[in-house]
Amino acid sequence: CGCNKITDGGLTEVSRGCPHLRSLNLYKCKKITDVGVTEVARGCPHLQSLDLYCCENIADAGLCALAQGCPHLQSLDLNECSKISNAGVTEVARGCPHLLSLHLNRCYKITDAGVAEVARGCRQLQSLKLSYCHRITDAGVTEVAQGCSHLQLLDLTFCYTITDTGLTEVARRCPQLRSLDL
Repeated sequence: CGCNKITDGGLTEVSRGCPHLRSLNLYKCKKITDVGVTEVARGCPHLQSLDLYCCENIADAGLCALAQGCPHLQSLDLNECSKISNAGVTEVARGCPHLLSLHLNRCYKITDAGVAEVARGCRQLQSLKLSYCHRITDAGVTEVAQGCSHLQLLDLTFCYTITDTGLTEVARRCPQLRSLDL
């Protein structure tokens, strides 16, 4: 799976040669690092969709660059990018206010503080995936429910500390919800 031979060098060439790129899928391109993502952020300011699923070498520095260079980002898949933390997610939330879809499954360092920043900065969010984010509690879910009333999909699978309290807030504040995974 993925393009195991694609590196930051190739990604740098794409970012320099394709400045009008709107969508980039790097699914399981495991050799990509923050260096390549930073080049994409510099060279592709119109980017709207970025899939970094299972790009294990992406960390907060790459997310900070995206937040600064890609303000039109609407969809960001960071599933299984286990090096990212609240700091990177906070920068994305502040720099990408048009985000509609954010996937953070198995981003184990993300806590309530990071999710709260997403809720404050990404008010138009429609899809949020947090499965296996074990450090998310009712407090984080409540922040999401309060800040993201347009949510249509919420994935909290294997978030073991979520209780009826958090779920009740979602029920009260997210009337457009179509899919809820527990």
